[in-house]
Amino acid sequence: MKRRWRIKAAFESDSQKIGADENLSLLRKNLIAELNEYQPRKKFSLNTSIGIPELGWEGFWKFMSGAFFGIIMLFYGIFSTEEDKKDTIIGSIMYLVVVGGIFYFIPIIFFPWVNYFLLPIVPFVLLLGFSKISNN
Repeated sequence: MKRRWRIKAAFESDSQKIGADENLSLLRKNLIAELNEYQPRKKFSLNTSIGIPELGWEGFWKFMSGAFFGIIMLFYGIFSTEEDKKDTIIGSIMYLVVVGGIFYFIPIIFFPWVNYFLLPIVPFVLLLGFSKISNN
């Protein structure tokens, strides 16, 4: 209790000294206004510590964004009338698990929408390029 009283007395005496001097009072008001307006900037860096993400919506959506094209291929394989539909289903499940799992562990790059919308295009484009090369 005595400690609290001493701190309170010290602040009151400082406030009285500052209030007595007009320049210090103006400086104090400006500092308080500047501190109230201060917004820390987000760091834009890829040097983040990579760890296992916690189970939650962020990890779920990252997995789903990576597995999106695999899910589309899976539905195509299920409802397809082609004879090799078994291969399509197995390939789409492998794509879904592997790419979805990789995306789950990729940290957020700048903003979450980069992970959810732009990054899933990369493996799809790589697979298209690989299929074109293997067909030639």
